Amino acid sequence: MMMRRLLAVATLVILAVGPPLALLRLGFTDVSAIAVWSLSDVRPALLVMTAAAWLAWAWWSLAVLIEVVIRLSGWRPHVRLVGLGFPRALAAGLLTVAFTAVNLPAQAAPVVAPASAVSVTAEPQSRSLQAAEPTVAKPAVVHRVVAGDDLWSLAEQYYGEGVQWRQIAAANAVLGADPLAELVSGTDLEIPDPVTLITVQRGDTLSKLAQRHLGDAHRWPEIRALNADRIHDPDEIDIGWTLRLPWSPTVQQTTDGSGREGVGLETAEAPASPTSETTAVPPSTETSSPTSGEGAAPTTGEAAASTTGEATATTPGADGTAETTPSLTPSATVTPAASEVSRVPSTQELAGGLTAISAAAVLGGVALARRLQRQSRPVGRRFVQPGADLSRYATALEHVAAAPLPAVAAPLPAVRAGGDPSAPVIRRDAAALTNLPGGVASARKDVLLTRAMRQIAAHWRGAPGEVRNLASATLDETGVTFDFTEDPSSAPDGFARIGTALVISWATLSGVADGDGPVAFPALVTVGRDRQSGVVMLDALESGVLAIACEAGQGRDEVLSSLLIELGCAPWADELDLHVMTDDPAFVAASGSARITAHSDVAEALRALEGAASARAAAEDARPWRQRHLDPDLAGIWPPQVWLFERSLSEAEQERVRTAVDGQEDGIAAVLGLEESSSAADWRLDWTPEVTAGGAPHAAVEPPACPAVHVGERTVRPQTISADTREAITDLFALATTSVTEPAPWWREGDPMDIVSLRPGNDGARQEADVRWGTQVPPEPETGACGDLPRLHLLGPIELTGCAGQAPTRALRQCVEYCAWLHLHPGSSPQQMGRALLVAEGTRRSNMSRLRTWLGAGPEGSLFLPDAYSGRIQLADDVSSDWGDLLVLTAPGVNGLGLEHLLAALRMVRGAPLADAAPGQWGWAEELRADAGALIRDVGVVAARKARAVGDVETARWAASRALVAAPEDELLMVERIKTEQQAGRTDDVRRLVHSVTRTARTLGIDLLPETVDACQEAVEGRLRARS
Repeated sequence: MMMRRLLAVATLVILAVGPPLALLRLGFTDVSAIAVWSLSDVRPALLVMTAAAWLAWAWWSLAVLIEVVIRLSGWRPHVRLVGLGFPRALAAGLLTVAFTAVNLPAQAAPVVAPASAVSVTAEPQSRSLQAAEPTVAKPAVVHRVVAGDDLWSLAEQYYGEGVQWRQIAAANAVLGADPLAELVSGTDLEIPDPVTLITVQRGDTLSKLAQRHLGDAHRWPEIRALNADRIHDPDEIDIGWTLRLPWSPTVQQTTDGSGREGVGLETAEAPASPTSETTAVPPSTETSSPTSGEGAAPTTGEAAASTTGEATATTPGADGTAETTPSLTPSATVTPAASEVSRVPSTQELAGGLTAISAAAVLGGVALARRLQRQSRPVGRRFVQPGADLSRYATALEHVAAAPLPAVAAPLPAVRAGGDPSAPVIRRDAAALTNLPGGVASARKDVLLTRAMRQIAAHWRGAPGEVRNLASATLDETGVTFDFTEDPSSAPDGFARIGTALVISWATLSGVADGDGPVAFPALVTVGRDRQSGVVMLDALESGVLAIACEAGQGRDEVLSSLLIELGCAPWADELDLHVMTDDPAFVAASGSARITAHSDVAEALRALEGAASARAAAEDARPWRQRHLDPDLAGIWPPQVWLFERSLSEAEQERVRTAVDGQEDGIAAVLGLEESSSAADWRLDWTPEVTAGGAPHAAVEPPACPAVHVGERTVRPQTISADTREAITDLFALATTSVTEPAPWWREGDPMDIVSLRPGNDGARQEADVRWGTQVPPEPETGACGDLPRLHLLGPIELTGCAGQAPTRALRQCVEYCAWLHLHPGSSPQQMGRALLVAEGTRRSNMSRLRTWLGAGPEGSLFLPDAYSGRIQLADDVSSDWGDLLVLTAPGVNGLGLEHLLAALRMVRGAPLADAAPGQWGWAEELRADAGALIRDVGVVAARKARAVGDVETARWAASRALVAAPEDELLMVERIKTEQQAGRTDDVRRLVHSVTRTARTLGIDLLPETVDACQEAVEGRLRARS
């Protein structure tokens, strides 16, 4: 190796110094000596040859200089000079061999590696060397190229930084001619000195990381040395940092539900033998087949190990080590799973075990909070939007909420109501549900479930004798089934009676109007998923005290968190008073709901619970609580209450809760978490290991991924929410309920400036706008000038027009979504794209190929979506969008534009931003949707005011109405409509608009802005009311 470096250095020195010296000594440069030019004189030819030699040396020197600059700064030029390909490749190879002694890659970003086969081969040693000094062979990684691989992405995968691609090029002679050429599938490339990337989690230290990943806590200095650019104090590392660790082909990294990396399987490497070989292959790989283009989540297989020697390995959750007995057989093979940091987290990992119904409830709660927030936004201000990480959680919730509920098998097994052996048997089949009337369900499932419970309550209100206690509710892809403890004698309209159950399809519920009054079961909570029948829900009020027990508390906190989130967000729980005894009141504070109360003192909470129970017990009304609750006149007096104790209670405190609640039936329920399994527990959680095909359970020290909850005779997979998911949901609510605003980038404040600059964020997952205003008049938008070029339409129904290729026959809307994401995040890496969109690498590549074909090429032959050989994806500049044109047009500031430019901006609006985005898609675009709606609203308000100022009521009416398409029922726009119609003398329209504004405020439960109150008084009464 040293000789190779010396030869490389000598070659560089000779090529840098030798040609000038030789040309100065031997070259012909005396032009004045040529007195007479003639064909027989060779001196002109010598002059031309000398000039050509100097030019060649200068060209070579430029190539070396470029490679030196790239090596020192990490900068990678996107423009290729003609004729520099071979000189640069040769210079890069020489520089890499000459000066690459230790791999010190730059700071790594979290990456998602393409799924590909990796072969790890131990280099053979001579028998004499092995006999003289027993050593362990240092593995060299060999990567087998698959379609889509390039040196930049491989360097990101193995070194954490694409600029290290030259190390791979220098180590592979097959790339010597042109390392920038496209890689050929099936080629084996040697990867010298790779590293392993891990993400720092809460509680991590360098010694813990060394123990977990390297097997020895004393090896922490190696981690510090590899990350010297980031770690200055070994006692201080931050959560979220991506660190490089020494490569270890025998370490299999796994994660738990929270996404934490850890050692799942380690095999101690056997002493090297002349023919020993170790091969590592990911157990599952994503392909580019079109059949994977439906947005399926990536999967990882379980570790499988096959060895020709005798090996024993622990399973995930044990001590993280395995021993291999040395053998004289030629080879040993280990097949570990792909590293967690090299794949996109699945939606269930981010959503943390939420069911579709609960995910929809969370999204509905956040959407309602955002709507209330938008009503109070002043012009020229914007609310802070979620960052990249929160956007991924929101996207994951969208995916889970849009996922179909479990299918019902036909026929279904018999189920006894409530698990009571004496109860009648319910037999349900798929045909009974499928044949119910109705078409395709259209509304959110949580809204439809609330509608169904209002229908039951309305039916019972007219016939009090029909009230029944709920045993369970089951939700599947067809509809919802309410199982009762007694046989119902009649059914509400649209429901069917099957045994002791009332059944209704989602399609039927979609056509039923929302009713008034309370719901039948306001404390309905999700137990979990049942493989036989779908999502199982119970009424907490039926239990009195709902006790959840688990060995050593495992999983109890996650189940309690799911109950808190569901009861705090579900629309059917709006009339429920929720009291939470918790050490983490962040969600309660972030939700901003007056019906949720957090308690920090156990004694105070117990006194409040006992006081509420005593007050209800002393009431003179002898009717059961549920009948009183269904009475519209008494519903507000007897609201249901659920007391959720996340903090553990002593036996004496538990007894006080049971004395106050059990057997009272006054609409109060309590949820307790017990430390250990108890006969008094209603729900029992256990972590029984899954049984293998051979009948033996998997050995596990830590809980497996799928715990079980037992409710009576029923066993289901519980709904859980991890601490990370709870924190993310809390942050989403905190952003949606905050009143803090910041200056909007489309509003002029302070001294005017010049430029509008849009750039991607540091992680490529969030667009940041750097707007510097100018006084110049903006250009007219070129809405009709790019009919022959690709153009995204985002301000209304989503469209992609002007493409040169044929539209794909499948995944067309996904292709449009990909194009929009690339347009708003130029220069992002494939890994950043996969993380933001939550798609598998194979799915992403398939859809990118479809999009590239659809966009086609321009008149000069250049692709509108070039291949990402640099590791960064960039649409051609010719691809435009109406959103981009709107930003350019409003660059000087909405409040600084003339009326004609404001009207031109409103003409771009064809509807609400992303009007027809499908559920589960475009979750990443919440910032775009919010900013576009806010900008259009501000344009409409300013345009209407300017038009009214000059007496043009028709233009003012049109401007406000067009903006209302993008911002429905916006209060300031409605005020402009009221003032416009008042100025036009249309009294009837004024009264109609005033009534609409006040009705919206009452529905949302908010106060009107002072400006709105003044406008309504002037419009209706002709003047402001007298004020002191």
